Amino acid sequence: MKIKFLPRAQQELFETIEFYEQQLEGLGVLFYQEVAEAIDMISLFPQRWQLITKMSRKCCLHKFPYDPLRNC
Repeated sequence: MKIKFLPRAQQELFETIEFYEQQLEGLGVLFYQEVAEAIDMISLFPQRWQLITKMSRKCCLHKFPYDPLRNC
């Protein structure tokens, strides 16, 4: 399965990594590692995640779970 980030999503990912890194050195790296693990799991089991729309699913992170807009 090919996974592609839209430009805005990629920008948000980089901004979030930078934010966590400013909070505590190394935290941005940990966040990125968890995102990479989630991407690997999505590519292995694409149907596992909760369906949001016909073309999208939701996968919440475990160590960085809070997202007020998605109820993770």
